[in-house]
Amino acid sequence: MKGIYSRIARYMADYLNPMVVLAMDMCLSLLSSLLVFLLASYVSQHTSLFYHTSDFTLVWMISSFVGTSLGIVCFKSYRLIIRHSSIKDVGGVGLSCFVKVLVMAVAVSVFYKLKMGVAFELPFDFDTLKVGIGFCLLYDFLISLFLIICARVVMLFVYDVFKRRANAAADCKRVLVYGISDKSVSLMTRLQNSPHYRIVGFLAKGLQARD
Repeated sequence: MKGIYSRIARYMADYLNPMVVLAMDMCLSLLSSLLVFLLASYVSQHTSLFYHTSDFTLVWMISSFVGTSLGIVCFKSYRLIIRHSSIKDVGGVGLSCFVKVLVMAVAVSVFYKLKMGVAFELPFDFDTLKVGIGFCLLYDFLISLFLIICARVVMLFVYDVFKRRANAAADCKRVLVYGISDKSVSLMTRLQNSPHYRIVGFLAKGLQARD
């Protein structure tokens, strides 16, 4: 069992590789744009908040791809794993998603302005269209952010589970960290990645040690 858990832990470390995270972010971002598009297309059958053509479908998805790529490159969000719920890390992912919807907003605006110039007729008021597109972009941003953060949480959870089992199988020394200050938490963070020690809890005056 020791060898099996160790090999799995090493494999999991590879699957947290930034390039794997980048590919995951791209897929999830495009998936969210597709989901919003399909939902808006369905809703538009009963309301006038969304209207599109086959050309618009291409503009929507291509601008999503370009915006996602630009956001990832600008903020390097694929390097932000969000291990300890850092506001900075979450903010980086959020900014990346914001760049995506900003690019999409510009692309959609240009598309409809060009269409208007060639006598493109809408079955409803243009202001109504802008409201519908605005809601779609907002939902796209929220769903993208939610999926990307959830995926990171799941990846880290699975990795930590196998890492703890690998450490347990390797007869690591069980360690209690004294105190609950910032220094104690920092020590715990460093020892978590050690193959020789396993943190089993904190010990502080007036508190019982717990796993």
